[in-house]
Amino acid sequence: VSRTCSQDDEGTSGERRKGGAVSSRSNAHAPPDHPETTNGGPLKVLEELRTEELKGMPAPPPESSLRAVLEQLQSDDWGAHFDAINLLRRLVAWGDESGFDGGILSHLHSINLHLIQYGDSLRSALAKNAVVCFRELFAYFGSKMEADLDLIVPILIKKAGETNGFISDEANKALSMMVHSVSENRAISALLASTSHRNPAARAKAAAHLAKALEVVGYARLLHSRELDRVLPVLPTMLSEGLSETRAAAKQVIAGLTREARSSPAESERLDRLLRRNLSDPAYRKLRDSIDSNAEPLLGLKMNAGPAVAGARKAEGRRSSTGGAP
Repeated sequence: VSRTCSQDDEGTSGERRKGGAVSSRSNAHAPPDHPETTNGGPLKVLEELRTEELKGMPAPPPESSLRAVLEQLQSDDWGAHFDAINLLRRLVAWGDESGFDGGILSHLHSINLHLIQYGDSLRSALAKNAVVCFRELFAYFGSKMEADLDLIVPILIKKAGETNGFISDEANKALSMMVHSVSENRAISALLASTSHRNPAARAKAAAHLAKALEVVGYARLLHSRELDRVLPVLPTMLSEGLSETRAAAKQVIAGLTREARSSPAESERLDRLLRRNLSDPAYRKLRDSIDSNAEPLLGLKMNAGPAVAGARKAEGRRSSTGGAP
């Protein structure tokens, strides 16, 4: 257990107090120099709990603990919000141990809405705790989190793209857990929506987690999935991004698809039809160029490369077969 004046509170000088104590009176979204963070009010020590510590703590009484969680989440005290999330995390950990969720499921939507709000807090300790809680909720509730996925994923993508490494690392862990815990089509849908985020760093994280989600599906299955029609149109845009992480994610998806398509001429032709159906001519050419530059040409795929390119490929083939110049 570590105290609040930890590294993840950098930049929130108004929170930090002597002995690791912080003022807990301020609003969760108040700026660090808000008057309430510096004047008056009791000082409070916050406990930062690691996931592996939760099951080593005494089991909280389910009913009274859940009531306390719901009351504190609705309070005006950001310190109470932090404590409520800790108590919620303990309930989830012991629910995983005992098989009884303590009644959390019936309040899951309301809880998720509060966590979304606090995950976007300017209080770094509170934001990080909410993000960590999302990871643990995904691990425990799995597909039951899908109802709020389109609300949760955007805030996790936003935090993953931020410069605060302690929060962004936890957001990436939560997104990775989401990919492995909910249904494949829901994960892909939520991540696709975030590939158009206004922040380039957030778009990069969305692209990276989308590539991982598609890898979990498996490219052989993806070639015959309805999700492919939704994925293909975003790839040219991802290839045009300024951040290398985004471009690398797109190339990873393209390479995976082309490897599978090379298994047979029929698969190659099918992928070519899908590309032409889903992409404009410029976008199609961009994907073709990416495939060619990565030495992953589709077996039997007719790219309409033109006489000059076709002649160059024939010459290259003759050099390969003769071991020298034609």
